[in-house]
Amino acid sequence: MDAIALDEEHIPRADLERPIIAVRIREADGSAMIIDGWHRIARAQREGVPKVPVANLDEDQEQQVRIFGGDKDLHPR
Repeated sequence: MDAIALDEEHIPRADLERPIIAVRIREADGSAMIIDGWHRIARAQREGVPKVPVANLDEDQEQQVRIFGGDKDLHPR
């Protein structure tokens, strides 16, 4: 089973001008984890594009912009 599910029909339409979103993880010595942009990565790889823009967030920034998953209740009533 693949860890990332990709929609093959979307890959050719992925916008390579839009940045990949990655978050730096403190517990992993600052290694980056991709949180958005897998279709762009797949397209870039398939088309031989050597570089794509990346927006690197720190963990606090990622928490501020999180939409899905994780603990969203930062300020319980």
